[in-house]
Amino acid sequence: MYQIIDLSTGKAVLHVNLKKLVNSLLREFAVACKKVAIYGPNHPSASRAVGKPFLVFNDIFKFKKYININLQNGQLFILNICLKDSIFNEEVTRFMQILDVDSILFKKHITMGELEKFIERFVKRVDLSNHENLLSTFLSKQGIESMEVNSEIA
Repeated sequence: MYQIIDLSTGKAVLHVNLKKLVNSLLREFAVACKKVAIYGPNHPSASRAVGKPFLVFNDIFKFKKYININLQNGQLFILNICLKDSIFNEEVTRFMQILDVDSILFKKHITMGELEKFIERFVKRVDLSNHENLLSTFLSKQGIESMEVNSEIA
């Protein structure tokens, strides 16, 4: 039998379905990206939307040290779980393909402000021929160490 250990208490947790958490994360992340892209990062609706994936992150971080999102051969994976085709899947895949991002790694110490900055930049259209516009360059310039893009670890 497979047991999931809550990292904060060290006790085994029953009835946790990681696939449901992953699908919830995908849904909330995609909606947040869409709202930030449409309304801009300072709009109240966009700010509320960014809070929802952050809450799901916290639920997953009870069991995992990292959350990884990978795009491989057009298939989207979160926590190495292959996701079925959906509107949300297509949205996140499209943003990743536009930015030429194969993998994203979120670390446990991520803050809400860092996630807001990341999503704002994730949905922004930029000229990728200029290396200053790469997402990894943006994260390092902002001093954000709780996320990695296209890194070896991710």
